[in-house]
Amino acid sequence: MLKILISVLALSLVSGCGLLVQTKPMDEDKLADLKGKTLAVTKPHKVNMGLFTKSDALLGIFSTTMSAEEITNRYELPDPAFDISKNVESKLVKNVKMKVTKRQQLKERTGDATEIAGQFDGVDYILDIETINSQMIYKPLAFGEYKLIYRAKLQLVESASKEVVASSVCVVESDENDSHSYDDMVAQNAKLLKKDFNRAANHCTREFTTDILKI
Repeated sequence: MLKILISVLALSLVSGCGLLVQTKPMDEDKLADLKGKTLAVTKPHKVNMGLFTKSDALLGIFSTTMSAEEITNRYELPDPAFDISKNVESKLVKNVKMKVTKRQQLKERTGDATEIAGQFDGVDYILDIETINSQMIYKPLAFGEYKLIYRAKLQLVESASKEVVASSVCVVESDENDSHSYDDMVAQNAKLLKKDFNRAANHCTREFTTDILKI
């Protein structure tokens, strides 16, 4: 039971970070203000995939399933936040003519706009995109089948006011019509898992740029 409780608690705690990010689409007047302004982009902190298997549920601490860290390292699973950040940055540069002047990782993961703004000098706006969590879990109503759940956050912070001008959390799940076992998900160097991660990156890029930033 210990392994189960740790997995569930960890997911709950990290998910809680996402609850601090409200859905705030870009205001049209503020969007016009972005043109030609300078932009700093935070480098995401890599977040490993979480894992909760049928074996974990049945055997708990005695489960023989590889840990999430072992799977992430063995199959070199990506963190979609890196691609999402790169894609959104590209859209801001191409469509709004923003000028990227800095790229650096925050000292620690935070959703606080004042803390984010305080780590960057001499820029007009800061784009912060991070993975909240990703989890491969078994489907409750299909005990032998697995799916990926992925969550990412976006915040665009105005340096001068230290206010968030646009923000959202993107949530993506594997297609419910897909029917894959644990072995299917990690077969061929985790081909299906990587496909789902890529799908998550593309989905969140579209959601962030179209629905939230409106670019």
